[in-house]
This record gives sequence, C-alpha cells and structure tokens, in this order.
Amino acid sequence: MEVYTLKAIETMNTREHTISESSPAGSLSVPPFKSCARLLILALSFILIIFCFGSLAELAARTRGKPRLDMPALTAENSFLIVYSQLKDAFTTEIEKILASGKTVDFCFYMELCRPRFSFFYPDERIWRETHKHSVQYNPATREYTIVLETLANRETRFTENPEEMMSLVSQIRFQVPQVIKSEFFQEEYYVRMWLTADTKPLPGGFTTRTVNSRRFIPARLLDHDD
Repeated sequence: MEVYTLKAIETMNTREHTISESSPAGSLSVPPFKSCARLLILALSFILIIFCFGSLAELAARTRGKPRLDMPALTAENSFLIVYSQLKDAFTTEIEKILASGKTVDFCFYMELCRPRFSFFYPDERIWRETHKHSVQYNPATREYTIVLETLANRETRFTENPEEMMSLVSQIRFQVPQVIKSEFFQEEYYVRMWLTADTKPLPGGFTTRTVNSRRFIPARLLDHDD
C-alpha cells in the first residue's frame, strides 16, 4: 500500500492542472493539411451554392416570364460576322398599359465583341460595341402601331395593326459586326455579350435584362463556312 505525503499530492495535482490547461478535453490539434482541406471543401461548397442559386434564378425567370434575351447566335454573311438574338417576354403588363396610353417605349439592345484574356487579373478586351434602338408607339385612334428600328447606319419605320407582328419586329435583333478583327488574329477565340434596357420614362415599368454571352468562337472557322 502506497503512502503519499501531502507535498507529493500537491505536486501531482499541480501537474494534472498544468496538463489540463495545455491540452483541454475535446481540443485536439488539427494538422495543417487537414485545415487546408476543410477550407477547400468550404470554398467549393460556396461556389456550388452560388452556381445552383443562379441556375434556379434563371429557371424562375423563365417560369415567371421575366424579360430576357436569348443566347446570341453567330454566323457569317459576305465576309461579315452576323449576330442574332431575340427578346422574350418583353411585353409585361406594365409595358402593355404604357403602350395603350399612347406613350412610346424604347428598347435599347447593347452588344459587345470581346476577346478573353485568360487571366484573373485583367478583364477581357472589348474589341467593338454598338447599340440598336427599337421604339414602339400605339395610336388608340387608328389602332395602329408605329415601330422605329434604328442602327448607327440606318433608320426604318414600320406600321402595323397586328400586335403579334409588332412584337416580332421589336423583339428580333440583328447586329452586323464590321471588320474590326485583323486577319492575323482570326485564329483566336472571341465571344459577344448582349443585354437590353426598356425605357418607359417618365412612367414606371422599365427594366434591364441580364447580360448573356455567346459561346466562344473562332472567326476563321465561321468565315470558312461563309457562302
């Protein structure tokens, strides 16, 4: 049977207290590589959540009929790049009320031709930009729509009594890209991005669509298929 003196017992208690303070129960040191792995998992989870949220928002916009632009499509005609898109669900209840009152609604389409830089620190290079404006006004007396289609080089006025034809004229967009890409850069990748604003000032009801990007393309391949 072991007998401890009072001094020995105090020494043992002091050691136990020191050990408990330096290594508290339930607190285990985590190796650095495990901490990095946890941070990486958290970062990837955050990115995944943002991606899913954006996809759900886009799906909800389509379900609710929120105004939006179709993804731009590209082709080549007579050695020029042509960009097509279409405005969907633009004629909201507010827009229809404004037109019924005889006010003009301006739809401005913006398009940019860009070259990716493949660098986190530098934004993509904007090669060219242009704006087209489609204006529409309804005359309650004659029950006729006046549609004005404006580009930098042309202005065209159309008249129709058919609402479906009016919507089609306003919603269809076509850009002809000038020859701003030098031939030595035809093998590089480019893309176009588009967005639209609807101006109903001074009345409420205007909106701006989300920016949509085309798929990346190589001009040489498009122009090779130009008839």
